[in-house]
Amino acid sequence: MDFGTSHTVAVVSGPALPARLVTVDGQPWFPSAVFWTGRGTAVVGTDALRLARAEPARLEPRPKARIADAEVLLGDTVVPTTTLVRAVLSRVVAEASATAAAPVQHLVLTHPANWGSTRIGALLTAAQGLAPRLSTTSEPVAAAAWFAHQHEFPVGASIGVLDFGGGTCDAAVVRRERSGLSVVGCAGLPDLGGDDLDQRVVDRIRVDEPAVADLLDRQQRLRPDEMAALLRFRDDVRAAKEVLSRHPQVDIAMPDDLPDRLLTRPEFERLVSADVARAVDLLADVVAGCGLTPGDLHAVHLVGGASQIPLLGTLLGAAFGTRIRLDEAPQSVVALGGHTLTDADRSTADDVATRPVSEPDPAPTGPVRTAAPVPAAARDRRQAWIAVAVAAVVALTAVTAVALGGGRTVPGAARAAGSAPERLSVPPPADGDPITVPGQSTQRLPVVEKGTGIRYEQGGVTMMWRLDSFIDTPEQSAELAEAGVHTDDEHRLVLVRITTGPVDQQASPKQVEAETYVVDDRGLMISSDDDLRLAGCPDRVGDELLEPGEQRQACLAFRLGRTTPVTEVALTPNSTAAPGDRMPTANGARVLVTGQRVDGAAQPLPREALPLLVPHTFRAEDGSYSADVAVADLVSAPSAYFRTEPIGLPGTRGVVARLAIRVPADSDIAPPLLVQLRDDRGTTIEQADEVVGQECVERRRLTESTAVQVRCFLFAVPTATPVRDVEISLYGTDPTVWAAS
Repeated sequence: MDFGTSHTVAVVSGPALPARLVTVDGQPWFPSAVFWTGRGTAVVGTDALRLARAEPARLEPRPKARIADAEVLLGDTVVPTTTLVRAVLSRVVAEASATAAAPVQHLVLTHPANWGSTRIGALLTAAQGLAPRLSTTSEPVAAAAWFAHQHEFPVGASIGVLDFGGGTCDAAVVRRERSGLSVVGCAGLPDLGGDDLDQRVVDRIRVDEPAVADLLDRQQRLRPDEMAALLRFRDDVRAAKEVLSRHPQVDIAMPDDLPDRLLTRPEFERLVSADVARAVDLLADVVAGCGLTPGDLHAVHLVGGASQIPLLGTLLGAAFGTRIRLDEAPQSVVALGGHTLTDADRSTADDVATRPVSEPDPAPTGPVRTAAPVPAAARDRRQAWIAVAVAAVVALTAVTAVALGGGRTVPGAARAAGSAPERLSVPPPADGDPITVPGQSTQRLPVVEKGTGIRYEQGGVTMMWRLDSFIDTPEQSAELAEAGVHTDDEHRLVLVRITTGPVDQQASPKQVEAETYVVDDRGLMISSDDDLRLAGCPDRVGDELLEPGEQRQACLAFRLGRTTPVTEVALTPNSTAAPGDRMPTANGARVLVTGQRVDGAAQPLPREALPLLVPHTFRAEDGSYSADVAVADLVSAPSAYFRTEPIGLPGTRGVVARLAIRVPADSDIAPPLLVQLRDDRGTTIEQADEVVGQECVERRRLTESTAVQVRCFLFAVPTATPVRDVEISLYGTDPTVWAAS
């Protein structure tokens, strides 16, 4: 079974049954989507997409992309991710058993080559009990196995595998050795897939058709009939992309009784050329990283539905000059190849019944029970009862807690008397709903090529902006660190060079520089570091005014987690630090870039991280004030804190960080705190705003000499980005870190 990001494909065979594709909902490849009903059951595939037209919040369209997350919020229910994955796997196994008229005895699951033991272990946990025997193999090895089944593949030769699926694009070099097939090198673009090519067409049409733009802007508030029309339109765009692989033009049925839209292959190729070029560059980078040249490859094997685009074959042929192999049904290649990896070639598949996935983190081999879904409200009540129990233990062990009227203690580990840290206490967060904005953070920005100048409107002034270079190498990171840009072993630095200047009137380029971001694979927009003095780069001098037509080059350094993939450089007034209260405009641009080949893996929580509610004392250097500060919690359903929608940036969710601050009762000074979140890779998520309302900002006296205040800070967090910790500092001081949960 090829459990894909957007679609799943499986092959079944038996003693009297030749290998054949398993059909689900009448299709040989079906959507991997899962819809969680109000009755606590899962519906998968095409039916899931249909049900989501009425209740889109209950749909998880890509459970594979969430497999590293412990749970997912669907509607009002928190569902373990393994439960969603199992729903897809079990549906396919059931259909395979029906096709073979016998229970499945051996289930082979494929996975990306760069998955570690955590993700593979989660996949196997979801599959436990579906077959007596479970095996895993990597997707490029499975694809290469099918290539060897169909074509000559000599021992010692290497092929390039480019898997351009609906949700992701992955490249690998696979070598055939006497002992079997092995992956020499691999990398992926989690933000690039066939769905993104569809979005390019949708974006073009929304510019041409205001009625379509209106539907897209209102998709969270559409009537069921409008939502159905919008989804049919998106389905027709997807079908049009596939038709253009075989024909020179196609008509797209438009919503709202609009006339059909003619889309030609040349127009489509213009819209997606930058994306397709990224896929070709990805494979070229992997080949070069393996110490090979294009001429060293025996062939390039294309896999995945989006690989059928003729432009891809054209660009690959020009870049590699070698044989480009494309099957009639490239969506099925990985599943077919995985099926060929039987006992005759045990070197390429890991059998869970006989050996672990990896030594540090062995896969489960016995029956595993996946956790049951918990309604969000019930989970809050359960946590409240746990909090009461912990508070009782703390009281019995004579650990002092500072009370804030009507408060509760957030759960923490009980310790022996005299060793437990003090914990502050806060009221429970206000009951609310999640705040989410669908889409991708930069989806409205036009894509331009590096070196192309654009005009950017800023406060009534027209500015010119151009990306000159993007450098993401270990050597550049080391050079920036030597130049004084702060970093550590958990982070790396990248350099962006831009040219900017006013077009029509005198203006400073400083704001344009500040609104230039690098964007990671999940849509997080990362700001530049202000402190940069690098040879060959001009100093960034305050608000220096430039005359119309005058231009200045700037070097911008960006600090991000060492495993964070960078996919774009963007110029925009809207970001995760300035999400706005409305949908962002198309003012600005984005340039697609390829950074270091990193796997996007999560990094461990710093050892010095404090538990929630444990205070740290911040003191001003001049002794003018001090305050005990603790992170109380992160509120993921914060709608009660706002009267209007606080964020409008696509692809983000609202998160409120609540802080408990103990200060002298007679002090009116609010500590100037810098509060930031960090994602699971250690990359900073900047604060969007401070919240006033509910229990926030109010100060309550505890004793004659002390008072406690709750302060709340809003963050626009990309939907697929987990939060690992909260980092707080007084401006200009070293930060203190709290675990996010």
